[in-house]
Amino acid sequence: ILPYLGLLAVSASMSSSGVLGFRGLTMVQALPDAGLFVIAANWLSAHFFGPSGGPLGLADHERAKGRRYLRGLSWTLAIGALFIQLISTGDNGGISATVLVFPVECILGLFLYRLGRLLAGLKGADKATVYRDRTVSVVGRIAMVVAVVGPVLAAGGFFFLILTLCLEP
Repeated sequence: ILPYLGLLAVSASMSSSGVLGFRGLTMVQALPDAGLFVIAANWLSAHFFGPSGGPLGLADHERAKGRRYLRGLSWTLAIGALFIQLISTGDNGGISATVLVFPVECILGLFLYRLGRLLAGLKGADKATVYRDRTVSVVGRIAMVVAVVGPVLAAGGFFFLILTLCLEP
């Protein structure tokens, strides 16, 4: 909570300074929301892929990959949120926004696919963890499907549908 409050304080102080223009003010106001992606992902990666082993029981190199993929996903989400905010302040048509955001969606798909592949590879070693590992494996497979289908739909012109389903509150 403290890092997010820090981002809110920085955003409020920069907004009230009067130095920023319209686009700068819009970007600074979007900064706490974008930073929340990174803060939440760092917390999740510390709990699921932390050095203590985490609840998934992954090996050291797999936990390092999980941390890397989750943090890459969060930074891409944060940059994408700021990028969408910047695009929305301009006089851009819907088609130019679609073209400009498509690379961000592809990078998100790449990180999500890799994270899903890591989770889908879990195998239950004993009867106590079989159900957990199967559930996590199914979630990983679903993430892999979403990671492929999302950019394909975006390439097919369904940008506004994806934006409405994924990024709108």
